Amino acid sequence: MVGAQARRAAGTRGSGPGHQRVSTKPNITAVFPFREDGIDRAGVDRIIDEAGIGLPDYYEWRTRSGRYSCFFQRKHEWVGLKERHPDLSDRAVEYEEKVRYRHTAVKGRNYTWSQGESLPQLIERREEIEAKHQAALERAAKRIKPNRPLLEVLSDALDSDDDEAGCSVCHL
Repeated sequence: MVGAQARRAAGTRGSGPGHQRVSTKPNITAVFPFREDGIDRAGVDRIIDEAGIGLPDYYEWRTRSGRYSCFFQRKHEWVGLKERHPDLSDRAVEYEEKVRYRHTAVKGRNYTWSQGESLPQLIERREEIEAKHQAALERAAKRIKPNRPLLEVLSDALDSDDDEAGCSVCHL
């Protein structure tokens, strides 16, 4: 229904200002039920655990949504996708290649999922990316208190990827 009013629940990743992306569309109102009730990230994790739901398996190697292709995935997450779901990784590569076919889709531009390189180029650098990610995890571990959830540690292990821009699909 075009023009209908919608409310979008948001804010499950954290309570910091970097995660307050809201829609610019006048008919979409973002609500932050956890934040409004004073529930932080640890509280969300506790709710999920106590409900017996648990986090999806992809959070073992990802910090964001379970979509197999997203412009805002970190390079390490693209490597993880290739290792764990090569078929989905190949589909993402196909999208890059389709756009480059005869330069018909985006004239004069090189479309890639990851800033500055194609997915095949990124995968060629797998060892370098994994080494940088591991170093980032180790640095983050020194800054944090023990016994934090793995997802929280992974979220803190920022590499050179920009974590400030929001995904248009995730953050309508």
